[in-house]
Amino acid sequence: AEAASPRAMTGDQLTKEFLAAYRARDEDRAFELIRSNREMITGRLIQQQLAFLFVDAESESVDAAEYISAMKFVGALEQKKTGDVSWSKMAEFYAVSGGREKVRLKEAQDKIRGGYELCLSNRYSEANILFEDARRAFVEIGNDFEAGIADYWVGYTFDRMGKYSESRSILRELADESKREAFGWLESQAIGWLAMIQYSTEHDLSDFSTANEGYKLAALNHDVYGLQKSSELISALHRRVGEYSAALDFGSRGVNAGAFSGGSIRQHWRGLSNLSELLYFLGYYSAAEEIMIEALDLTRSGLNEKTFEYMALLRLGQIAARRGDNASTREFFLQSRSVASQFEVAEREKLTAYLDLSAGNSYREMGDCGKAGEYYQSAFVYYENNGDLVEQYDLQKGLLICGLAAKDQNKVNELAPKVLGMLDTYRKEIADETRRNGFFGSEQDVYDALIEYETVRGDYAKAFEYSETSRARSLLAMMSDSGSKRNGQSFTELSQFERPATIQSVRSSLPENLQVLQYAVIRDSVFCWILTRDAEKTVSIPITREKLQEFAAAFINSLSYPAGGSTEYRRQTAAALSRAIFEPVRPFLNRKLPVVIIPDKMLSGLSFASLVSPETGKYLIEDFELQYASSSATFLLATAAASRMAKPEKGENLLAIGNPSFDFASFPDLESLSAARLEAESISKDYTAPTVLIGAEATRKKLGEEIGSAEVFHFAGHYVYDERTPNLSGFVLADDADSGKLDAMLRNNEVMKLHLPKLKLVVLSACRTGGEKIIDGEGILGAARTFLAKGIPLVIASQWEVDSAATANLMKRFHGFRTGEGITSASALRKAQLDFLHGSDPQLHDPYYWAAFFAFGGHTAF
Repeated sequence: AEAASPRAMTGDQLTKEFLAAYRARDEDRAFELIRSNREMITGRLIQQQLAFLFVDAESESVDAAEYISAMKFVGALEQKKTGDVSWSKMAEFYAVSGGREKVRLKEAQDKIRGGYELCLSNRYSEANILFEDARRAFVEIGNDFEAGIADYWVGYTFDRMGKYSESRSILRELADESKREAFGWLESQAIGWLAMIQYSTEHDLSDFSTANEGYKLAALNHDVYGLQKSSELISALHRRVGEYSAALDFGSRGVNAGAFSGGSIRQHWRGLSNLSELLYFLGYYSAAEEIMIEALDLTRSGLNEKTFEYMALLRLGQIAARRGDNASTREFFLQSRSVASQFEVAEREKLTAYLDLSAGNSYREMGDCGKAGEYYQSAFVYYENNGDLVEQYDLQKGLLICGLAAKDQNKVNELAPKVLGMLDTYRKEIADETRRNGFFGSEQDVYDALIEYETVRGDYAKAFEYSETSRARSLLAMMSDSGSKRNGQSFTELSQFERPATIQSVRSSLPENLQVLQYAVIRDSVFCWILTRDAEKTVSIPITREKLQEFAAAFINSLSYPAGGSTEYRRQTAAALSRAIFEPVRPFLNRKLPVVIIPDKMLSGLSFASLVSPETGKYLIEDFELQYASSSATFLLATAAASRMAKPEKGENLLAIGNPSFDFASFPDLESLSAARLEAESISKDYTAPTVLIGAEATRKKLGEEIGSAEVFHFAGHYVYDERTPNLSGFVLADDADSGKLDAMLRNNEVMKLHLPKLKLVVLSACRTGGEKIIDGEGILGAARTFLAKGIPLVIASQWEVDSAATANLMKRFHGFRTGEGITSASALRKAQLDFLHGSDPQLHDPYYWAAFFAFGGHTAF
């Protein structure tokens, strides 16, 4: 008969397999068994099994001697492979133990084994007592390492008993002590569970540090099971803040670790569960259900692990709800509740509350707010005083959305401030900006539901306030902070802009002869506000979000390359989108006044200038001067900053960067841009005080020295973007020979550290500097946003990859118009673009060559 696979082996069988490898001195096979089987509670930690065998064996027996020798073999292997000295020290301790010490060792190990059995039966309070007793016994005989293992289980059981502070305290002390003693594996166990507690109980959604540390330690210690658990946790953390690409990445790592052939049945279950969750997340509900049923069968047939059974049934209920299967939803949730009832009081209450919350969300998504409300009320009893703060928020959010669906004004009045207050708390407490933006992007459905509710009620002013509350809050906070530092403004002066804007506050602060067009894309419509200082108008456009996404994607794709023979298709696409989002508001706009467009969601990346009127066939830029902002509040703040920076009579100081000489080995996909060099040189002639850095002169050091005195900064070169982390995108510069081989990029997060006391206009003549990534709520991310966050009132930047020669031509005209004709930068950009559109070269009529550049920021006189 064939040998059993490692997954099918019991702990005893694995230990026998290891002993065979040890006797053959087969280090590779032995370590493969060790690294893939580090699960204590099911008897698959081979080192601990050897200790159990030793204390059970007769003293001075041949078996006892072999177990000690095998323990020393493991210790040497671990120290060689991972640097962990703990197992060698444990082997040395056991080698000299005898008499009373061995008796106490056996007593302690019996309590450890008894504690494991109680944990598997969900009797955590009883297990906690046994682990405490085992710890005392280990300490009494001087076995510090295994006292640490017992400490880990004391901390674990405290957590499962709901005693989080006690658990944190014990595990933190254990982690620190293990690090000092070079007990790598034990340190990774303590850190790994601390990360789980942090995930469940703490505020800062951006703090991945403990989870990341646990992942690194598991990798260093060759702990496949630890890697699986850490990957799944990090995936969940990324999902919680809306970082879906990273969530899928780590989720896949967890699945791969679970599929490892040497792992346990529990590892296999985790792999199946995580794969099902990923498929559920991607919308493959039938496949997710099939795999989760397999996980449930595995739980019931091979594991008898009630926590896993509870979770599998809960997930199956959620999947059934997404499929619209009401009967199966109800049945799975009932079965999950039955399993939860078998736990001790603290764990039972926690699991039942989470089930009620999950079921409430599922029924709400199915449109049954009556049933959802019953579950929410049950969950409320627990979460009012307990539980994860994110779960408390999720509950309040569910109650609010059901209140909105029922048009219960009293409930909305009670819950809306509470839910938005919790969101605002998270906004302030999530330290990492990327994660803060992602979290708010994933929570836009709350604001959308409130906007829709108020527009149906006819309270357009309140709807506008919710729209502003949901917009670019991170950017607004950074602009306010930068403004106070640049201009010496007091907090009181800036606080009017940091608060969500109202229609009245926007109108009263708007410059004369200007109009704002603000969009809100909600479920089945697009709502628009047209604001001037003297008037306001609201327009509702019936179109589903899905249909608008389809129109917008077709339009964006059509502009990202030269039209060639597809000119007619492009114009049809532009006319269809214009008919959907602009023609309904056109009658209420004054062609003589500039329009500030405040887009929403997928509209954020659109070149409104190249929309085509279905009636006249004209591009929108031919009828209107356009510029863009992320919210009315950010527009007003940038406008206020610009008002203190009038164009000087003697001209402006220009810093122009042209075609930096970069290292081709570092950037093999980039090429030299000769047109960018000519661009920088030619525009310098339009300024009275230019500084031009070309080729090898265009270093980070030189830029840093010169930009502090510049009023206008023009960059003509390469911009390299990092789609996952826009803050790490940056401008490619020349290596600084005097300072050694430094990173030749100026990254977005480094721009925030520059000293820019005079800078008022930034022109980024490079590919995709205006937008790399759109996040619902925060808007478009990219280099333009970084300079706006730094307090620069106006940025000219691009939305797609541009043609270098055409761009150089466009920029020469732009700078010539703004300096030679005394018009504003937004007007100069429009005039340069119209020159292309109406010029003698028919190729340049194509919007691909002129429409990529937008004016972002505030209204300026320069």
